[in-house]
Amino acid sequence: MAKRVKALRTRALLVEAAASAFSGDGFHGTSLAQVVEKSGMTMGALTYHFASKDDLADAVEEEGAEVTRSTVRVFAAQTTPPLTRLADLLLELARLLEEDPLVRCAVRLSRERSTAPWSRIWLPLVTTLVDDACKQGQVRAAARPDDVTELIRLLLHGTALGPDTQRQDALTRLRGAWQVALGGITAEPEAAVPA
Repeated sequence: MAKRVKALRTRALLVEAAASAFSGDGFHGTSLAQVVEKSGMTMGALTYHFASKDDLADAVEEEGAEVTRSTVRVFAAQTTPPLTRLADLLLELARLLEEDPLVRCAVRLSRERSTAPWSRIWLPLVTTLVDDACKQGQVRAAARPDDVTELIRLLLHGTALGPDTQRQDALTRLRGAWQVALGGITAEPEAAVPA
């Protein structure tokens, strides 16, 4: 049992070190030696857990995806009005981009390696919330649900793609952009302005 716990801890340290290295230098600019150095582990420990740099990057992407899926599940279970829930979800996703190195790195790796995009995790819920907000009259009739969903996708992708210096205030930037967007889509702007 102790051996298994130690192996899990070692694997977690390697994934965290890889996220840090990939975040800084990208997938192609990062060597396994850099990950070993950042983790304080040996190359043997790394190759025991991960057969290749691709396997390691897959693990980082999966960890970041799981953090995002967890967040999406929380918002899917809530019962607040759809436009309010949508605003809160967007801000939480921006907070993850700003504060969670695994999520931030997973988004970068998915772009650099052309793997499944980060949006596949949250876009289905966003689409549902936009549709529900439209059905409940929270969104102007002239604002088509597909267009609103695309606007949100672009806002989050823009937040994810910003340079590291801008990503540090992703939450503030997304909150401001969302408030401007609400003026163009909602029938009742004051009802959906995030706290």
